[in-house]
Amino acid sequence: MKTKNLIRITLLAVLAFTCGSAIAADIISLNFSENSNNQIFDGGQLIGPLQTDSANWNITDVRDSGTLAAGTKSNLIDDWGINIGVSVTWESSVVYWNHDGTADDEHKMSVGYIDDGGDGINIVFENIPYARYRVYGLIATDQNQGAAGATPPNSFPARNFQVNGQWVFGGDESTTARAYGTITNNYDAHGEYWTEIVPGEVVGNYWTFETSGSTLTIQGL
Repeated sequence: MKTKNLIRITLLAVLAFTCGSAIAADIISLNFSENSNNQIFDGGQLIGPLQTDSANWNITDVRDSGTLAAGTKSNLIDDWGINIGVSVTWESSVVYWNHDGTADDEHKMSVGYIDDGGDGINIVFENIPYARYRVYGLIATDQNQGAAGATPPNSFPARNFQVNGQWVFGGDESTTARAYGTITNNYDAHGEYWTEIVPGEVVGNYWTFETSGSTLTIQGL
């Protein structure tokens, strides 16, 4: 069943700083798809806020077990297409979609997402080989996509996430940040598909959080 009063998250991309600088960074990108019939990437397109080749994204359409909503996937690749031995397990109530469409890989990535209704979202990455890294969480929703009366128009209150036990937006579980649920609405507001959220200052469509450890746990309420 479609959940109307909670946010959704579309993907998690991990940017790992292996030597403390972006020059030495590896990127692991994972897309949570909603429909394997129309959301498989063509490849060769630079997508997401890090402009990573869509040929080197990991996709939940191809997995070891489970479904698009809850499953496991091992042997994730980095942005060079190299298997780095990371595995992921995810749990959510259902998958859903917004109105971004599937015109190209950017839109195929942004249209589908795992839904945080029910017991919420739980995602666990294991065997991360980097000492410290930055996590990118890209937000999607079917809420307020035509809500001209929202402030700002077409935005919605994104609820907080936990990354390794710490709140992404600060505060606690009641803390929210205004966000856009589609790259279309974000483009209309900023002239770009991806904008980082700064709670209370910038309405965007993704968050970042620096953390460490070989296990990464992300939870959405």
